[in-house]
Amino acid sequence: MIRLLKNILVLILLTLVSITSQSQIKSIGIPNIINFSRDDYHASTQNWAVAQDKRGIMYFGNNDGLLEFDGVNWRLIQMPNSSVVKSIAVDKNGKVYVGAYGEFGYLQATQNGVLSYVSLVNLLPEDIKNFGDIWKIYETNKGVIFQSFSEIFLYANNEIKIIAQKRDFQFSFFVNNEWYITERNKGLLKLIDEKLIPVKGGDIFKNNIWSMLPFNNNNKILIGSSNQGLFILENDSIRKWNVPSNSFLKENQIFCAVKVKDYFAFGTILNGILIIDKDGNPIQHINREKGLQNSTILSIYADNYDNLWLGLDNGIDYVITNSPFTSIVNENKIGAGYTSYIYDDKLYLGTNQGLFYKKWLESGDPLNDNLEYKMVKNTQGQVWDLFEYENKLYCGHNNGTYLIKDDKAELLSDIMGGWLLFNLPDQENTMLQGTYTGIVKYKLGDNSKWEISKIPGFNESCRMIEPYLGKENYTLWISHGYKGVYRIDLNKSLNKIINLNFYNNLSGLATNFDNNVLRFNDEIIFTNNTGIYNFDEDQQEFVLNNELMQLFGDNGILREIVKDKSGRFWFIQGDEMGLVKKLNDGNYKVSRTLFKSFDGSFVRSFEHFLPYNDESVIVATEDGFTHFSTDFVKDIDIPYNTLIRSIVTANDSLLFDGAFVDSSGHIINNQDNSQIYFLPYKFNNLKIDYSSTHYENIKNIEYKFYLEGFDNEWSDWTEKTNKEYTNLKDGTYIFNIKAKNVFNIESDISSIKFVINPPWYRSIIAYLLYGCIVIFFAWSVVITIRKRIDRERKFLQLKQKKELQQQKINHENDVLSAQQEIVKLRNEKLRIENEKNKDEVELKTKELASYAMQITQKNESLFEIKEQLKHISKKVNPDAQKYLQKLIRNIEQNTNPKDDWDKFEVYFDQVYEDFTKRIRDQFSNLTPNDIKLCAYLRMNLSTKEIAPLLNISIRGVEISRYRLRKKLNLPKNENLIDFMMSL
Repeated sequence: MIRLLKNILVLILLTLVSITSQSQIKSIGIPNIINFSRDDYHASTQNWAVAQDKRGIMYFGNNDGLLEFDGVNWRLIQMPNSSVVKSIAVDKNGKVYVGAYGEFGYLQATQNGVLSYVSLVNLLPEDIKNFGDIWKIYETNKGVIFQSFSEIFLYANNEIKIIAQKRDFQFSFFVNNEWYITERNKGLLKLIDEKLIPVKGGDIFKNNIWSMLPFNNNNKILIGSSNQGLFILENDSIRKWNVPSNSFLKENQIFCAVKVKDYFAFGTILNGILIIDKDGNPIQHINREKGLQNSTILSIYADNYDNLWLGLDNGIDYVITNSPFTSIVNENKIGAGYTSYIYDDKLYLGTNQGLFYKKWLESGDPLNDNLEYKMVKNTQGQVWDLFEYENKLYCGHNNGTYLIKDDKAELLSDIMGGWLLFNLPDQENTMLQGTYTGIVKYKLGDNSKWEISKIPGFNESCRMIEPYLGKENYTLWISHGYKGVYRIDLNKSLNKIINLNFYNNLSGLATNFDNNVLRFNDEIIFTNNTGIYNFDEDQQEFVLNNELMQLFGDNGILREIVKDKSGRFWFIQGDEMGLVKKLNDGNYKVSRTLFKSFDGSFVRSFEHFLPYNDESVIVATEDGFTHFSTDFVKDIDIPYNTLIRSIVTANDSLLFDGAFVDSSGHIINNQDNSQIYFLPYKFNNLKIDYSSTHYENIKNIEYKFYLEGFDNEWSDWTEKTNKEYTNLKDGTYIFNIKAKNVFNIESDISSIKFVINPPWYRSIIAYLLYGCIVIFFAWSVVITIRKRIDRERKFLQLKQKKELQQQKINHENDVLSAQQEIVKLRNEKLRIENEKNKDEVELKTKELASYAMQITQKNESLFEIKEQLKHISKKVNPDAQKYLQKLIRNIEQNTNPKDDWDKFEVYFDQVYEDFTKRIRDQFSNLTPNDIKLCAYLRMNLSTKEIAPLLNISIRGVEISRYRLRKKLNLPKNENLIDFMMSL
C-alpha cells in the first residue's frame, strides 16, 4: 500500500513537471526566427494585423490589402477601394472578417474555391459610411463587432446595428467574454446590453490602453498602457502591477500583446517584443539586434503551435518560441561553431574566426543581457579545442596551443594544429595533445612552467584519440580520416613509443576513409560507413558490434558521442542528432525525433556537444551555437493540415483555387460532395499545388500523393509542392495528398475528387448524332441499292446487245489472229536464226578478246625477257654479248605491235563486217589507238579489260573514252558502247 502511494505521488509529481514544462518559454538564448520580407510576400512593408483560420492558413493585414500564407505561397486579396487592412478576425465557423479604411466585410469562397471579399458597407446608411479605419474586429455572443475610432457596429443575422457613432474612441478588446473600449476623456468602458458603461477607476487611462489580456483566471485582466505600465483589472477594481518589466514597457511603448501559454508577449513601438511570465519577470527580449527585421511591432499573434507571428513596420517574422532549441549566437557575428566551454562564469566559444567569450548567467535578465561576444586577444583564426586542467583553460588552435587568462591568450606551444588536449588519470601535471603532426606531451616542471616535447616516432594527424590504461603501458587509439586507424603503445613515462600498429583495408579494417574512434559506455568503438566495430585483442582484428548496430541502426556514420553527467549519451550519426538513455532494465533507448529540425546543421566531422549540466546542452553548428534544454517538453503531435491549394490546366486555366466550402458557405478543410468538379476532356493536363500549415520547419516538409484512377500506389516522399498529370483519360479521379513534418508526424489526408468528361466525340450528344448518321446512312444505302438495281437491269440489256456485236467482232478478230499467228511463227524462226548468229558472234568476240589478251601477255613476257637479256649482256664476255644481242633483236622482231594489230584487225573485221573500215570512213579524224578503243568497245569489253590491251591505266582508258566521245561528237545522254553497237 505504501509503495502504491509512493508510485501515485511520483506520478503526480511527474505530471506536474510535465505540465510546467509544456507551458515553458525558454529564457536562454534567442528563439529561432524566420524572416519574411516584402520580397517574399510581394506587398507593402507594414503589417497591422495577424490571424489564423481553422485550416491553419495565416492572414496578415497589409498596406496593400489582405495577405494569405499557406506555408508555401503568398496571395494578396485587395480591398475594393485598395485601402490598408488594419484588422482581421476569424469566427468559430472559420469565416474570416476583414476591416480596412471605409470598408469591412468577410471572405467568401466561390464554387471553384476562389476567395473573394464581400463588403458589408452596403448595409450601412449613407451618412455613416465615412467611419475611417476599422481597427478591431471581435466575435461575441451577440454577433461580430467592427470598431473604428468613431463608430461601433454590431453585425448579426445579415444586419448591422450601430452601437455608437461619432465618438472619440481608441482601441477595443474582447477579454473573458467581455467587450471593452477606451474613449478620450472617459477612460475604460464596458459594453453591457449594447450600452457603453464606464469601468470603475477606468478614467485613469484616458486613451492610452493598448492591450488587455486574460490574467491567471477568468476574473482578472492584464492591462497594458502606453506610458503607465501594467495594471490588473479584477472585479471592477484596477490596481497597478509593479513588476520588473514595467520600466521597459513604459519606455518603449506597448502597441500590441498576446497571451501565449502562461506567458504574455508585448510588441512595442521602439524595441521589439518582450515576453514576461505570470509574475512579471522578463523571459525573452527580441529586437532587431537579436534577429527581427524591424523593432517596431504593429501586430502579434500566437498560432496553433504556440509560436508567435509578428506583423512589423517592415516585414513579417515568425518566432518559434515553442522549442527547446534557441540560438546563443549567430554565425554572422563570430563564425561557424567548433567547440565551447564554460569556465569562470564565462562562456567561451571556439569558431573558425577565433575564440570568443561573454559572461554566462542562465537566470540573467534578458533586458540587461549583453549579447556581444568579445574575442580573446591573440586567438584570431581556427580554434579546435578547449580543455580545462587544474582550474586553467587551454585552447587548441591552428597556430598552436594557448593558456586562456580572462580576455587574453598566452602562447604555450607553437606546434601547429592543436586538435585536442587530454590527461591520463594516474599522471599528475601531465597532458597529452593530438596535433597536425603527431602527439605532444606537456609536463609541468618544478618552476610551474610547462615542458613541451613531441613524442618521437609518429608524425600523423591526431584529431580523434581514445586512450586506455594497460598493465604496463598506455594505449592510444588514433583515427585518421583518410588513411585508417593507428594503435600506439606508450611507456609509463609517456616519452617513447613501445609499439605502433597501423590498420587499413589491407590489414583488417573495412575501409580507409571516415574512420572514427569513440567511447561508448567506457568501451572503445570504431565507426565508419560499414558499421560499428570493436577490436578483438585475442584475434587481433576488428569485429562488428551487432548490439550497437541494432541500437543505432543503419542511419549513417556514427561521428560523435559525448556522455553527460547523468549518464546519457549525445551523438551525431550521419546528419542527425540523437540521445541515448539507459533504462531501468539495463537496456538503452535512442531518441532522434525531437532533434530532427537540427538535421544537417553541423560542421561535418567536427561535431561538438557541451552538456554542461543535467538540463542544458550547447551544440556547435554551421550557423554558430545553439542551446538545447532537456527539461523542455515539446508536444510534437500537434495536428496540422495539408491543403490542396490550386488546380490549373496546361494553359493556366484555373479550375480550383484552394477553398472548399460546405452547403452553408463556410470554408472547410475537405471537399464537400456538392463541390465535385467536372472537367472537359481538353483539361486533361493538370497541375495540382498543395501545401502544409506546419510552419516551424517549412523547408523540411515532405509530401506523398496518390491519384486514384491513375496511380497504382502512393508516391515516394518528395519536397515538391506540386504535381503535374498529362493526358489523363476520361473518368473519375480522387487526388490524395498528405504531408510529413521534420518530426515524422504525418498530417491527415486531404482529397479532391474530379471527373474528366469524355471527349466530345464520345459524349451522349455525339452518340445521338452517331445514331442519326447511321439511320441516314442506312436509308441512303437502301435508296442507293434500288437505284443500282435499276442501273444493273438497264446495263444487262445493253450488255446483251453489245455481246452480240462483240461475238461478230470476235469472229473477225479470230481470222485476223490466225493470220497474225502465221506471221509470228515466221518471225520466231528468224529470231532463232538471229540468236544462233548472235551466239556465234559472242563466241568469236570472246575468242578475239582472248587472242588480244594472249598477244598482250606474250609481248609483255618477251619484253621482260629482252630487258633481262640486256642486263645479263653487260656482265658476260664479248662473245656471249654478240649472241645475246642477236637474241634480243630476234625478240624485238617478234614483238612488233603493228603486226599483231594487223592480224587482230583482219579477224575482227571478219566477225563484225568490216567495222574498222566503216568507222575509219565515217570518222577520218580517229587515230590508230582510237580505232583500237572503238574495236574493244564494240566487243563490249569493260574499262578494266581494255586497260591491259592498250597498255595503259584504268584512268587512262577513261580519259581516252572521254576524248573519243568528243571526236565522235556524241551528246551527253548517249551511251558510247550503244553507239558502237549500232554502227
